[in-house]
Amino acid sequence: MFTKKFYKDLAERIISTFVIAVVAAWATTPCDFKDWETYVLGIVAAGGSAVKGLIAQQIGDVESASLVK
Repeated sequence: MFTKKFYKDLAERIISTFVIAVVAAWATTPCDFKDWETYVLGIVAAGGSAVKGLIAQQIGDVESASLVK
């Protein structure tokens, strides 16, 4: 059920979501990379991405974290 291709796809989505969320928080608010809240935001967004990917695997293609078949 879970394949190497799926795990690579999911990991890429989780990492990119974390990076995008942290950079977006940094770029749009008066914070810096030392603020722990910035990283918590990234972790929450990445966690949401992980959950979505696991759900999508049940709905879409079993080798992808995408909802699209």
